[in-house]
Amino acid sequence: VAGRFGNTGQTDYSAANDLLARLGASIRSAYPHMQVVTIDWGAWAEVGMASRGYVPELMKRAGIEMMHPAVAAPLVRREINCHTPGGEVVYAGSLGVLEGALKADGGLDLEKANQALTQGHPKHLMLTRVTGMSHEEGVVLEAELDPNAEPFLRDHALNGIPLLPGVMGIEGLSAAAQHIASVLASEKGSYRVTRLENIQFQAPFKFYRNQPRKVTWKARVLREGDSLVGYASLESTLARYGRDPERMLHFTGKVYLRPTSEPLEEVAGPAPAWNGSRILPADEIYRLYFHGPAFRVLEAVQQKPGVVVGKLRQELPPLTRQEQSLILSPLLVELCLQTAGVWEIGAKGTMALPRSIGNLKVYPAEVNGSEIYAEVTPRSEGGERPSFNARVVDAKGRVFLELEDYRTEPLPYTVEKEQLKPVQTWLNDDPREG
Repeated sequence: VAGRFGNTGQTDYSAANDLLARLGASIRSAYPHMQVVTIDWGAWAEVGMASRGYVPELMKRAGIEMMHPAVAAPLVRREINCHTPGGEVVYAGSLGVLEGALKADGGLDLEKANQALTQGHPKHLMLTRVTGMSHEEGVVLEAELDPNAEPFLRDHALNGIPLLPGVMGIEGLSAAAQHIASVLASEKGSYRVTRLENIQFQAPFKFYRNQPRKVTWKARVLREGDSLVGYASLESTLARYGRDPERMLHFTGKVYLRPTSEPLEEVAGPAPAWNGSRILPADEIYRLYFHGPAFRVLEAVQQKPGVVVGKLRQELPPLTRQEQSLILSPLLVELCLQTAGVWEIGAKGTMALPRSIGNLKVYPAEVNGSEIYAEVTPRSEGGERPSFNARVVDAKGRVFLELEDYRTEPLPYTVEKEQLKPVQTWLNDDPREG
């Protein structure tokens, strides 16, 4: 395991073992049908150099557990048979001091990292500073968000409490992974986000009493097969009077990145047939939704057999206080989520917040003034809550993004009958008659 974790006095030994691991990775890349596995062994007892002289006592003091041959040897055959993804695995007992960080900042030069955050690259509003790094959690980035200053918070308040929108959470996950891959961990070229998987909305991020709060992003970027991926999360620490601070996990996701030098494939498909019939207009929609002007993305929704289509408002106020280049066009993702939500309110009688998105793919289409639509397909499976697939496409058939397996979590109250009636009337109309 010295090649994986390093060890005091074993720089040359660690480097040699790491080189062997890199050679194994190179062989796997060049010959994908060949099985190549790198096993990072912990210290073996009874046999080998770690069992000699005073070494076992040093291991004991360092909290490093030695492996007995009768236990360790069968793992070789097991590993050959199980085809570990990525091709490298650690087999060890407790690693003791090897698992601990030698420095609180993980050895990252914070001054240079923070210079890189701004030099030559406009600072993303979600990433104000780099504060540390660890092997387990990756690079830690922070920012402070003020609900009194940012429209995307001010116009996204539930029962008077601003919430960080899920789509801005996805933007933050993407920004953290892209920044690490392009700036902190790369000397050549830059990367861009092409898709996200397994997006989980664990807990709402609330701004109590309209007070600013610190957001903490953590991201590890690593190579998986031919892909560069980032495992990113959003966390916070909530101070509570008379109690210990509470650490909360809010959003997580797996971010896929590609070099900007590689061209992205544009995707086209049939544009929705928007004929203006069987529509629910914006004034009825936003009698239900809590969104303010910056998040009133729907001009109207129209139903078709098995599909709901949401039309994007052409003119929307700024989403952020200062002009900002965003990565994923959050309002186009929001267009899908709100369109799905209108259908769910009419069909289930409840409002809901995002719970998860299985897959989100983004394409290089540019917004150019054409009308833009979200085409959402609800799916109901037995007694489970519905899930949704969606795509965003313009009137010329250019696809901006595709979203798969979007799921929601209902709020603990029902919609008032007077507000619900127009949506149910619209949903129960037979769209084949229009």
